[in-house]
Amino acid sequence: MMTIPPYPGDPILMTSPTASPSLTLTGLGRRFGTFRAVHDVNWTLGPGIHGLLGPNGAGKSTLLAMLAGTLPPSEGRVENGGQDVTQSMRAHYARLGYAPQSVDLPPHATPRQLLAYMAALKGLPAREAAQQAAGLADALHIAAKLDTPVGDLSGGMRRRLVVAQSLLGQPEILLLDEPTAELDGFEKLALQSILTEMAPRCVIVFSSHIVSDLEAIAEDLLILSKGQAISIGQPETLAAALEGRVVSLTVPATAIDHALQFGTVTGRKRMADGIRLRLVLNAGKAAPPGAIPEAPSLEDAYLAAVAEHRA
Repeated sequence: MMTIPPYPGDPILMTSPTASPSLTLTGLGRRFGTFRAVHDVNWTLGPGIHGLLGPNGAGKSTLLAMLAGTLPPSEGRVENGGQDVTQSMRAHYARLGYAPQSVDLPPHATPRQLLAYMAALKGLPAREAAQQAAGLADALHIAAKLDTPVGDLSGGMRRRLVVAQSLLGQPEILLLDEPTAELDGFEKLALQSILTEMAPRCVIVFSSHIVSDLEAIAEDLLILSKGQAISIGQPETLAAALEGRVVSLTVPATAIDHALQFGTVTGRKRMADGIRLRLVLNAGKAAPPGAIPEAPSLEDAYLAAVAEHRA
């Protein structure tokens, strides 16, 4: 792994070249005027793939921006290797890869030019930069479009380009905000393969509102709702906590509202004899007549947790 040196004058975050990368969030919060976008988030992250799961508007992008150091927290702190990132920004950036959800790319530049520019900002020698850019372009299926103006690329291609630039320099901290947006199944698998290979030596935070994207690779999850961390744990542990509370029930379309009194609907499917609902029963609530017990899933855990927090 190539070590990227910090800029002169900034403290070195790693105590040694072999130190394990880490991020620590303590009481982290952000206000915009009187609006609390993120509130009192505590999370300790080591090497591996960590999922940040939440509905649109939950505060995921705001949280990632604070982890990246592009948005200062209103309260609490983020530590990279034990150092407050607001006190050692250049050294933090030297170890960081960041793919924001929304990026305005210059439409007349080509992917090759943009990757070369980002590699230069990260201090990569020209030859090494060209080699990494070519390898990432192949892995993320953008090699055929390296010399096409960005304005002529599809949305999925632009998204993969943003992800590719974040991977330059083999970062030790990698923040990905909705990286699978506009990607098809094959492209998602390619990204998952890259991240799985990086995971033993890199802290990866993967944000999404799509449960299946995180269930496939995340070792642990933080579920965010209205800016608050409402659940943290391994995917299988979060699902297992609902053992005995998940059922399926087929009802006439006119009886759906009645079924809602028993719990949270986490799925529905039209059948020949009515609508089959998947329910997470409210705590202490008995199953309705005709309900069939089901094995709980991460989707059940996520939707039930968010619904309960919103209530």
